[in-house]
Amino acid sequence: MSRTFLLLAAAVGLTACDDTGPTAPQLANAGPTAPQPASTQVPITTSYRAQGTIGTAPRCDALGLLHVSLEGGGIESHVGRYTIRNSHCLNPATGEFTAGLFRKVAANGDELSGTYGGTSTVVQAPAPVGVFAIRGQVVFTGGSGRFTNATGSQEMVGTQTSDFSQPSVPTTVELRMTGTISTVGSAR
Repeated sequence: MSRTFLLLAAAVGLTACDDTGPTAPQLANAGPTAPQPASTQVPITTSYRAQGTIGTAPRCDALGLLHVSLEGGGIESHVGRYTIRNSHCLNPATGEFTAGLFRKVAANGDELSGTYGGTSTVVQAPAPVGVFAIRGQVVFTGGSGRFTNATGSQEMVGTQTSDFSQPSVPTTVELRMTGTISTVGSAR
């Protein structure tokens, strides 16, 4: 045999026996792997209406801010009808709201939770009822059931109406939100 043929045969043999080709040794299944964070995002839209009060709470008092506490519900794609409890800290001088926390509960009991923040600007000055434009962002941080390990975010826009003639400052908030969420079950 020629020397060129032997070198060519040796090169083909080495390539066929490397660790990346179709003949590479296969490892046995080492057992279940930890769930990976969900990465596939799909559109999600939300309508939201809630009522509550503006007052004080230790988590906001420590920051020198007011506490807004709300309960309500709405309809959300990938959730359906839901109820919600949420609260945040409000700086009345700037209109900025921070440290927002929420928990939505779907009709079947699955929960979706997260954080939010944003700004409110005066549309109608309190006399004694004030109307405010709301803009902000929601971030999904997890949940239960089909929302375990959920990720994603939404932009929110809407209005807040508050009656400052009452000591508890009754407040109604209506929002529309659009964004993305990890696909149902993609983290499982």
